[in-house]
Amino acid sequence: MSFSLNFYQLEAVGTGFIPANFDVYFTDAYGNVVSDIQKIIADKVSQENTERTFRCTFNLKAGNYSRNAEYFLIIHNTDNGEVVQKVPFQIDTVFQKDEFSFMD
Repeated sequence: MSFSLNFYQLEAVGTGFIPANFDVYFTDAYGNVVSDIQKIIADKVSQENTERTFRCTFNLKAGNYSRNAEYFLIIHNTDNGEVVQKVPFQIDTVFQKDEFSFMD
């Protein structure tokens, strides 16, 4: 399953703001990575808000996902090693592995 999210660079790179590199991915409650890892290079210098938006498409790893389980969107600054955000997320898939067949 794949889905997309938009990310926004709050400030333009310039006086007082330096570029940064981020890995963005999803984990389960135990810290296991359940998606691919997307890279964001936040180096936009434009003063226009719309020009500082990044769209990332995530692919979930094969497996069973429960809408009642805890999942997190992780935004990890790879320049300094800091996790800058850990956002609770609900993953609710319509078709899960081995649950749908046209032959039944």
